[in-house]
Amino acid sequence: MLIGFIALALSVRGRTGGHAYTQTTPSSRRLCSATQSRCYTQNVMGTFSVEVFVRPARARSPAVPVKCLVDTGAAFCQFPTSLLSGLGVTPDRHVSVVLADRAPRQQPAAWVEIDYGTLTAFTLALFSGENGLPLLGAHALEGLDLAVDPVRKVLEPARFPLA
Repeated sequence: MLIGFIALALSVRGRTGGHAYTQTTPSSRRLCSATQSRCYTQNVMGTFSVEVFVRPARARSPAVPVKCLVDTGAAFCQFPTSLLSGLGVTPDRHVSVVLADRAPRQQPAAWVEIDYGTLTAFTLALFSGENGLPLLGAHALEGLDLAVDPVRKVLEPARFPLA
């Protein structure tokens, strides 16, 4: 195991667009000019989406498939208001959130049930408005006992510490 880590840390060399790069970790690489005068680290991770099934909490109605962006930076899930309203979900609280532009907002929210494969979790979902991107947030991921592998862009079973 240690030998593999050392080999990974040593480097994988390549060329791209006249720049030499060194793969420093699976998720980043260091780009340098041909003369090594300018270098910067580039993040090579990206985003990915998964399909989950959503229904009102404790409802016996069929779940609706929704393609969600996996967002570990978001605490809660977010769905368009029309989707949640169409399922019969109504806001029962407001959650204080901070938007990407750092603006504070009170967002309407309600509990929903999320299915991913054979896994089910209850999670708080924010009503995003009509143009909101469906997000699968950290609370739901933890409830489903899933971890994100950002390099392979998959969700996998998690091993959470007890303390």
